[in-house]
Amino acid sequence: MTVYDTKGIVVACSDKNVLGDDFSSREYIKKVNETRQLFLSAPFLSKVTQTSVIVIAAPIMQNGQLVAIITGNLSLAQFFK
Repeated sequence: MTVYDTKGIVVACSDKNVLGDDFSSREYIKKVNETRQLFLSAPFLSKVTQTSVIVIAAPIMQNGQLVAIITGNLSLAQFFK
């Protein structure tokens, strides 16, 4: 799981190597910022794990304002074992 600020910067992650990295160009960050709703990505190759994944991204809201974005990856390799 990863938590991003509203600009797409990693503020918390199970992989400490990506703390502070900028993911603002990713579709899931852009879509949650635009819609303030849950987003399910199309499959893509993760730069971090080098495996095909789907990202589930959700807004973290406080008093009606987007304050962060939380994501989880679903590895597609799990379905082909």
